Amino acid sequence: MNRRLVLAIIALSSTGCTPPEDIGGPALDTTAFFAAIRPADLGRNVEAIQLVSVKRGEEALFFEIRISVTRERLILVALDSLGQRIMTIRWTDAGVVAEKAPTLPPVVSPERLLLDLVAILWPQQAVERALERIGATLAVQPRARTIKVRERDVLRAQLGWEQGAAWVGNLSYLNVSRGYTVDVRSREAK
Repeated sequence: MNRRLVLAIIALSSTGCTPPEDIGGPALDTTAFFAAIRPADLGRNVEAIQLVSVKRGEEALFFEIRISVTRERLILVALDSLGQRIMTIRWTDAGVVAEKAPTLPPVVSPERLLLDLVAILWPQQAVERALERIGATLAVQPRARTIKVRERDVLRAQLGWEQGAAWVGNLSYLNVSRGYTVDVRSREAK
């Protein structure tokens, strides 16, 4: 591999994003949310690979996620474009434990990313119960979800598959309160 290509890959994978101040409204309480929902609430086992881009303003971060969900736990591992681990999340009934590399920009909070994905992908009743605990509501339309706090949108998502179906296709969402968009290309293992 030539030196310029390596430098370009490093530059793309380590783009520094601005700090994650709340810019559009209230943020969601991750601790209370995860106290009210569990991996088992998904209702099935999942093994999936997701290509993810997180964008905020002119800044972008690209990475690959490997996610495994069973009744007992969720494990999410994110790798940058060089194959280096930038984030690991383990979620069990005991709570969420997240590790992140120093190169992960502050705009990407492992706990907030997990909350976003769970709020979008878990069954409606389980998500509504967890959101109620933190003073938020869920509006569901075919292939779309919106989370609101005090009647203000906090997260708006569009899914490329039906709720409850295999995670195959594209998912995109805007985290209004944090000011970033996420695009996910997902493939569930068979």
